[in-house]
Amino acid sequence: MSKIYVDKLSYLNYATVYSAQGDRDVVMGKHACFAEAINRGTIQKEHYEMYLIRDKRFAIEKRFSNLCLMNEAQLRKHIWLARRLFPFKYTVENSEYDRHPAFKVTIDLDAPLFYHRYLLTWVRYAWEFPYNLIMEDALRMKHQYLPKENIPNLYVLCSDSIVSCPTGNDSLHGIPCGGASFLRECELKARINELSASKYGRLNELYPSKYEVHCKLEKTTDDANKWPYLDYWNDPEEFQERAKIYLRNYKILKQ
Repeated sequence: MSKIYVDKLSYLNYATVYSAQGDRDVVMGKHACFAEAINRGTIQKEHYEMYLIRDKRFAIEKRFSNLCLMNEAQLRKHIWLARRLFPFKYTVENSEYDRHPAFKVTIDLDAPLFYHRYLLTWVRYAWEFPYNLIMEDALRMKHQYLPKENIPNLYVLCSDSIVSCPTGNDSLHGIPCGGASFLRECELKARINELSASKYGRLNELYPSKYEVHCKLEKTTDDANKWPYLDYWNDPEEFQERAKIYLRNYKILKQ
């Protein structure tokens, strides 16, 4: 069993390692999030470079909440899924950060501010805890059970099916936010276009309708170490147990 605890990840400092050049310049470094690039003034055209760390020990020792659990193909697919919603250019390559393995991602986006907010938050889900764990399950659900469902909807399904997701906090921010009615890809695209027309558009307005999840994934009481280990999330058999809950909720939501 792995000795890398999920609870150690929950106490790491936010560490979005990136730079930005264009309408807003940000020097390459470790930042709490993308606020330096997108929360000051108006931006339209921007070039982003970011590093996604792959070394679990390094992330913990340096107190970086920056750990990409995806492989290269999964990461490319993750970004490509956002590319289906609106156009931008991107690259993914194997690289290093502080002499440790990492993915280097570059993104070129020429679009109103809301698109930047959506895309950067979406990519951030690839490395920041606990979203990196939830996204792993969403990708598995799409690959193994629900290939026709879009990933944002599956992310909603997985995140809202988890009680006290390893942070101990039931409130998860970002896209999608809280509970939501599922949207088809064309509906999601239309909603993004609608919100992008307003400079005050917020990510949590993407899914305005709420739903109640009827079945929650609970931590087992007979195994105190079940959730704290990363292996719980990586183990295929453990995922199958979670998938039963996800599929039960999916059936309810689609009625």
